[in-house]
Amino acid sequence: MPKIKYIATDGKDLELITPLREKIRQYHVARSTFFKERITEKSIEEMNKQLLSKAVGGILLDLVRDVETGRLVGYCLTSINEERQGEIGSIYLEPEYRRHRIGYRLMERALRWMDRQDVKRKFLGIGAGNEEVVGFYRRFNFEVRSIIMEQVEAKDK
Repeated sequence: MPKIKYIATDGKDLELITPLREKIRQYHVARSTFFKERITEKSIEEMNKQLLSKAVGGILLDLVRDVETGRLVGYCLTSINEERQGEIGSIYLEPEYRRHRIGYRLMERALRWMDRQDVKRKFLGIGAGNEEVVGFYRRFNFEVRSIIMEQVEAKDK
């Protein structure tokens, strides 16, 4: 079991996770069937600005640092919008840190934070091609509520 430290912060530290967010993007690009270009059309900086503008109820950025190496190895990004709805925006762990219940702990921390903020609804989105994570989120009582489909252009196929 790796020795890790959880560090709770807010939106002011979003730039710290840019390299990890790029890894998530590449993961989704590799799995996407139709919308590869859409995944990378916005820069991380643009995504951060959009998040900061919609997260009027607050942001929890929970960082995971390897104590021995000092390396940032994961995070969970959670926000609350103007309607008091909490969203798990993204969660990532480097592959060698998975299967040690670190992701589970990140989810617990995010959900507790949302409870303390008295959110009305908790939700998250899963990109097409990443359906294998549904079981993980079901451990926290998340269930599929809807499936959104979008017509693809001939060039997207």
